[in-house]
Amino acid sequence: MEPRSRPDGDTGATRWQAANGLPLWRGWAILASVMALGHASCGQVPTRPLPEGATAPQSALGPPEWACPPTLQGAVDDFPGCRRGFIIRIVAKGRSYGGTIKAPMWGPEEWPVVDLSVAAGQISFKVGPETGPLGAFRFAAAGGDYVGSYTWEGTRYTACLGTKPLVECSSPVTAGFPSPPFPYTTKRVSFRGGSRQTVSGVVTVPRDHRKHGAVVLLATASLARPRVPGDLDPPLAICAWADRLSRAGFVVLSLDSRGVGGSGGKEEDASLDELSEDALSAAAYLRGMPEVARSEVGLMGFSAGSDIATRAAAKGPGLAFLVRMSGSAVIGKDVLIEQTGRVLKGWGRVSPEALLWIDAIVAEKAAIYDLALGGFTEPEIEGRISAWRVDRRAKGLVCAPGGVGDARSEIHQATRRFMLSELVYDPATDLSRLRCPVLDARGDVDPFVPPDQSLPPLRRALAQSANNDVTIRVFHGVNHVFRHATPPNFFGDRDEVFSEEVPEYVVRWLRAHVAKEKL
Repeated sequence: MEPRSRPDGDTGATRWQAANGLPLWRGWAILASVMALGHASCGQVPTRPLPEGATAPQSALGPPEWACPPTLQGAVDDFPGCRRGFIIRIVAKGRSYGGTIKAPMWGPEEWPVVDLSVAAGQISFKVGPETGPLGAFRFAAAGGDYVGSYTWEGTRYTACLGTKPLVECSSPVTAGFPSPPFPYTTKRVSFRGGSRQTVSGVVTVPRDHRKHGAVVLLATASLARPRVPGDLDPPLAICAWADRLSRAGFVVLSLDSRGVGGSGGKEEDASLDELSEDALSAAAYLRGMPEVARSEVGLMGFSAGSDIATRAAAKGPGLAFLVRMSGSAVIGKDVLIEQTGRVLKGWGRVSPEALLWIDAIVAEKAAIYDLALGGFTEPEIEGRISAWRVDRRAKGLVCAPGGVGDARSEIHQATRRFMLSELVYDPATDLSRLRCPVLDARGDVDPFVPPDQSLPPLRRALAQSANNDVTIRVFHGVNHVFRHATPPNFFGDRDEVFSEEVPEYVVRWLRAHVAKEKL
């Protein structure tokens, strides 16, 4: 679905698209962040960063008609207030050009560019994985610099180039991203999960001969998509968490959600119960590893992955701990509706007209969810929403921008098994049954799972559990993915993977709740 126009006139912003057309609770992508496997050992798709000393591919072009500086610094305006920096190095060799691009958001590697063209005051090139979409840059000389655009997966962004730093884009890696040397080994594994489906993941094991506590990292597919050059919102955090935990002495299994990596099926076609069975199968796999202390295996879920982890912990005995990162404690439908309104109003300076549109979007989303839970098919929901809009207009009420067709992605997702199970899932019920140690961590700048919505029912549910080992930690000044953020910019500092205090605290908590490594 094409992004809808924002009420303030901006178009093409992926955040507005996500808030209107994609289920936010499933997607950390709307937060322009995080999360999945980031370096080669963490399961990224096949790409070929330029090896040290190697020569970049050359573009067969005519004679250079215009001299281009060999090194340029650029930026892409991702959304208001956020510029994504990069450096491109251009090398002329006879009748052809080659080049590389380096950007903190894509890790420490230099990536070869393709289809590089430099002629008559214009520069264009593409970057991306060997298979999959390519991002396209196009620039023209203007006043000593270059202005143009960057297009990724159908969305066009303003971009610029210059010989002087336009943003801080020379840092070799996003702060917190794993860097060598790696004191652990990695391997890709697979096993049977819920409904006998094959599921996969990446295991990181500290390089010693001891038995360790172990953690299953759980995230939904939007977090677990591979990190590729070209993507403005590269998911970094799952890989960074696996790195940080393994450096602290834990074996980590970063579980691929359904349809990601080697996991079969599609996440949208699996119920929450089936995904929780995948999590329990992952824990069982870790218990069978010789490097793992069998009694010291637990789950750590991020965002919607916290629902999967909580459901699994309530069902499966023998887990050593549960860590919930930015997890909800209210019924799924309620958090989805609440987050939609808060995200859209969080842009600041919202006009009265825009507020009416936001209220209409929220109302339409609620109506779609109600119809999906009522068992209606996608065509039936579309027809009823069309009639619902006609009725609203007849009453003088505003409708969501665009036509009913713009809501088709929302309607489709709402009728899938995963979303249907999420809409009715109440984590508080399972939280009240838990007996294992629980850490619930969240940031106080989080419109996606607002602390003021989830903390009261969370505390009530955990009090009912008679569980004496519960820790609730709210980190000040960080967002849904634990990056520093200052409202109304709740997307945060995208030059870091997470605030360093968060993994430090989690590691301390885990060490206090898991026995020391054993010979």
